[in-house]
Amino acid sequence: MRCRRGFTLIELLVVISIIALLVGVLLPVLGSARESARSSTCLSRLRQLAQAAYLYANDYDGALPPHNTVDMTLDDPNAPGNGANVKWSWAQIAGDVEFAFRNGSVSRYLQDVSVMAGCPSWETPQDAIDWGAVVPSLNAYALPLVVHYGYNGLVLGTRLTFPVGDPLNGSWRPLRVEDLASPTETVLFADSGTLPNTYPFVSGTEPVWPDEELQPAGDYFTPGTATLQAAGGNTVHARHRGGANANVAWADGHAGAEQITKAFASAEESALDLGTLDPDPSDGATNEWWDPE
Repeated sequence: MRCRRGFTLIELLVVISIIALLVGVLLPVLGSARESARSSTCLSRLRQLAQAAYLYANDYDGALPPHNTVDMTLDDPNAPGNGANVKWSWAQIAGDVEFAFRNGSVSRYLQDVSVMAGCPSWETPQDAIDWGAVVPSLNAYALPLVVHYGYNGLVLGTRLTFPVGDPLNGSWRPLRVEDLASPTETVLFADSGTLPNTYPFVSGTEPVWPDEELQPAGDYFTPGTATLQAAGGNTVHARHRGGANANVAWADGHAGAEQITKAFASAEESALDLGTLDPDPSDGATNEWWDPE
């Protein structure tokens, strides 16, 4: 009779150690592949937004979507009969969030409006959603606080550089495609984020909220400042590659990942992966990629 020999304890421990080593090697690779897939999906959705903005321009004689406009065919629940305020991503109308999304000036040109909230690498904080439901001035609207992307505030049509006292100062005039001096180097849409303390009535704990408008570094709003700093709100959110990169759709329609420049004054804010975009992050923030003219 031949006796069948089993594994010894040492052999079993060796096999377990090898399996644990392989798992330790493979898990980071799988995690990186998963994030790469998410980032690719995000880039695809940003391209769709850029294409939708140009479809809008084709229908409006070359004018890009403005910051907001009034649509007389839609009812504002707080101003009945006066038309609804329509932003690029949604409209201030009563009803559900999807209905509000479908009526944004850009979102009307999207087959799937979930693109607006489509960055799979980030979720809208519950704090933000809860805030939109209770703020007195907003709770009459279907406020989509799940817009994960922002539109370049200097393309939106606001003329922030007019001299003080100019009657057109601060008016919302849409830029035209022909006004873009360098479309390949002008930010159109990007991953966005903001500090919730820029909103009134906020009592949440999440450090970063989404925002639908992007602002460049701060000296564009306060000319003559020595150092460019992010304003704190409406900034670029680097939520890819561990907080290093943000996805960007450019004014010529292409999209890609870009390293952000940490432009906050405080270390606490800089740690939140918010900042701005410029050609060379190593030399500090500039506004070369923001100004369309």
